[in-house]
Amino acid sequence: MPKRVFISFPINLPEIYEPLRREGCETIFGAEPAFPIASERKEYSESEIIEKCKDVCAILSSPRLRLPAKVLKAMDKLLCICNRGIGFDNVDIEAASDLGILVTNAPIKEDFISVAEHTLALILALAKRLKAVSELVLKEGPSAYYDERVDTMILNGKTVGIIGLGRIGSRVARLLRAFNVRLLGYDPYIPKERIRRIGVEPTSLEVLLRESDFVTIHAPLTRETYHMIGTKELSMMKKTAYIINTARGAIIDEAALIEALKSGIIAGAALDVVEKEPISVDNPLLKMDNVLLTPHIAGRNSTSLIKGEKLAVENCLKILRGKVPKYVVNPEAIPKWREKRRKITKKCN
Repeated sequence: MPKRVFISFPINLPEIYEPLRREGCETIFGAEPAFPIASERKEYSESEIIEKCKDVCAILSSPRLRLPAKVLKAMDKLLCICNRGIGFDNVDIEAASDLGILVTNAPIKEDFISVAEHTLALILALAKRLKAVSELVLKEGPSAYYDERVDTMILNGKTVGIIGLGRIGSRVARLLRAFNVRLLGYDPYIPKERIRRIGVEPTSLEVLLRESDFVTIHAPLTRETYHMIGTKELSMMKKTAYIINTARGAIIDEAALIEALKSGIIAGAALDVVEKEPISVDNPLLKMDNVLLTPHIAGRNSTSLIKGEKLAVENCLKILRGKVPKYVVNPEAIPKWREKRRKITKKCN
């Protein structure tokens, strides 16, 4: 069968894609390869993706490549979408499964370690008010020294609530134990005993929100978690509390968050993700003194980028050979995928 592979945001390391060429695949680059960041390109239009991918059997993707049902239905030969990161909410999973398309991710340890470290950095930056302190020094110079107008927080003895205790949330918990904080955890999909083993007290979402000084989000974006933190949930938090999100922007109702930050319902926020990315120039979050923003870079580093792309290639090769790789996120699609692959192979022989 023909093997055409679309590489949406290629890295400028040809050896990564050599296994595909040895397998007889034709590689189609959607953008110019670059390093260490794969491409400066931000997005593709739906019509552009359809045109580039109409005859491909595989896509090497990233969270920046949006693949809704409309696009997937236009790709008759597509067998797999292989993301190089942990997330896969860029793909309409239900549509992919219905169409017999396997979707894989690449949960490499460097990725979740990086996100956990970034989360800790944001928590510390909020506690020590680094944004305000830095701006004070830049504005006032020597007169800012020994200034008592900026109050900072000691983490020791505070309570941190972790929403989602998978690889990233668990790592955040381990890092925070060194600061002698009380750790609360909410994850309905993980047994309570397992949560306790990592030094976290399992509890309900309501209790976590009411008692935490910091709330940090590490859940995937699903139908269940979309806007799980809204006006009601934010109003449960302490007025002195902060919220941190390094997961997906739409887990928080952004309009509700902006109102809570404006009205003092909570003290502040640190966000690596927003609902609509890239952030719009008129987003109120950009002008708020009690908000710390980073541009969706928590898991971005050259090590995880390269290892993630290599794993995406490995996943792709296994699928094209008729094997099911370890990191399939929609196993319910396997029967339809097998039948689809059989029909395509038969037609091409």
